[in-house]
Amino acid sequence: MKVNLMLASGSIVITGSVFTVILSCLSWYARQYYIALADKIQPVYSFYATILFSIAMLLLGFYMFYLWLSHHGPQDSAVGFIGQAISSGLTKKVFLASSILYALFYLFASGTIVFQPTTDFVKAFGTNSIGIFAEECCGSLGVVPKLIVEFPELHLAFFFTPINLLLLPIFSFLFGLNTSTSASAWLNTRVFSGGLIPFLGGSFLSLFSSCPSCAAAFFLGSLGGLNSALSIVLAPYQLLLIYLSLPLLIISLIFTAHISRKFLYSKCYLS
Repeated sequence: MKVNLMLASGSIVITGSVFTVILSCLSWYARQYYIALADKIQPVYSFYATILFSIAMLLLGFYMFYLWLSHHGPQDSAVGFIGQAISSGLTKKVFLASSILYALFYLFASGTIVFQPTTDFVKAFGTNSIGIFAEECCGSLGVVPKLIVEFPELHLAFFFTPINLLLLPIFSFLFGLNTSTSASAWLNTRVFSGGLIPFLGGSFLSLFSSCPSCAAAFFLGSLGGLNSALSIVLAPYQLLLIYLSLPLLIISLIFTAHISRKFLYSKCYLS
């Protein structure tokens, strides 16, 4: 009973958090020109306070979902196999380590963290002290302000948008689940399932989902013209990249767990 309640609570919290972010962006779109006319920065900070609260609740929802998975019971189903993977010994450490490492990599690939040791921040951004700034913007649906935190002396800056804050925990959690489940499958069966291909494909595409041009610059920054060309080509397909990467990561997770559980139990039955 408590396990099912945990699943229901986690699902409600996750769904509510995602919808709050979406509704906040829609509300900004409806009010953006009135905010611009008022020439006040306070609404931007209020907007991001709501977004950050929603992300905190999203993390809570994922934690509830994690607890539900880890208490689901024996490996008698695909969900049970995933639960065993993220709650036992080595593969639990794989889950935590891979989620954190992916999150760090995603922060750089999405342009959320910018580290440029050769850039003069005073000349480039007009600031010589630590500060928090907001870039107001108006335009079509989906255009929202950007929150910027700069550390000039460290040549470091953080660029926050609702989409990268929302996708960061979602993709990191899915990546960790996939990695630990694949590791558990290999340790138990010594066989790599076909889920590895959509897992790798979804993981790679997800790095482009928040900011395609930023990811192109991150991977191809030293190639000049090719970087610019790829950035232009990928920019209009952000939603497509999200729609492709999310299902691929979910499908690969379920497929790997299902095939591995089936192989494992058929092997036990035959022996």
